[in-house]
Amino acid sequence: MPKTQSNGCSPKEAIISVCESIANEEQRAKEVLQAIKQVSNEETQKALLQIAGRLSTQQVRNRLRALLRDKKLAIQAARAIGEWKNTEPMEDLLEFLKTAKNDGEKLVALQSLAAINMRPSSRAHAKTIALLAEASKYVPPKRSREKNTLLAAMALLPDRTAKPTIEKIGGAAFKSLLPTYLKENAKALQGVVKVNGPTNVGADKALILGEGARLSGGIITNWSGADSSLKWEVAISKAGRYKVIVEQGSEAKKPGSYRLMVADLNVEITPKNTGSKSTFEEVNVGTCKFPEAGNYSIWIQPIKMPDDGAWLMDLKSLKLQPK
Repeated sequence: MPKTQSNGCSPKEAIISVCESIANEEQRAKEVLQAIKQVSNEETQKALLQIAGRLSTQQVRNRLRALLRDKKLAIQAARAIGEWKNTEPMEDLLEFLKTAKNDGEKLVALQSLAAINMRPSSRAHAKTIALLAEASKYVPPKRSREKNTLLAAMALLPDRTAKPTIEKIGGAAFKSLLPTYLKENAKALQGVVKVNGPTNVGADKALILGEGARLSGGIITNWSGADSSLKWEVAISKAGRYKVIVEQGSEAKKPGSYRLMVADLNVEITPKNTGSKSTFEEVNVGTCKFPEAGNYSIWIQPIKMPDDGAWLMDLKSLKLQPK
């Protein structure tokens, strides 16, 4: 672990400051994990675990898996997984939930499951719904709030398996809330784009998360917010490999970057300067593999905004082409 300098801050603040100052995520993860081993102060460990969770690297996941079996740090490790950038550790939380030794551990696992549920996922929605349904079996008695949270999470996943699962788990105990959940799920399903061969997925089908971008004339434009992401829902009729193409325009001379995530594709892209934000070109960003037919999400999240004050890019469509 790098040495800290005395600048009037507490040891906890100094350790965290040094760890957060490391630019490379893999190196930062290494230093954070090393610091967790070395410090004994519980508050400092808790803060470092939260940083580790937000880094969301494989080495962090491996370490948190081990800590889920640690009597002292299990709950903090489960909380840290709730900071994860995507849904990949859901199985880890489910296993922890199944073997939890008390209601406190169960509740933290359930809270973290709900927290990461709507983040980018490589899974078909049906699989995520099945995971949440399995988790519902371990909700402590008389904890209707946690079961309610799981049902609400399922309702937001646009998949045909959500409705019967919600009805089965909700039962008589949630009879008054079931119409709300089912209405929410029906609304989510309306935005799904069917993919039967080469398919153009328009910008108008995207859900804009955040206030730093808007839809105008069928184009995502004014993309000035690093906290503004896009999400599409697609129904893949046939499993297999698909080329992913972004139709975009940009005039940034010092461009930013974004991350595109769908199925097993997770790639950082620098928008192409097309001479004008209104001049659109198709950019092949990679190939993804859908392991099975079903409904999936496609995400675009900004990583860095352009240094020259330009918008990240204007986006007209995504294209999925079977290979």
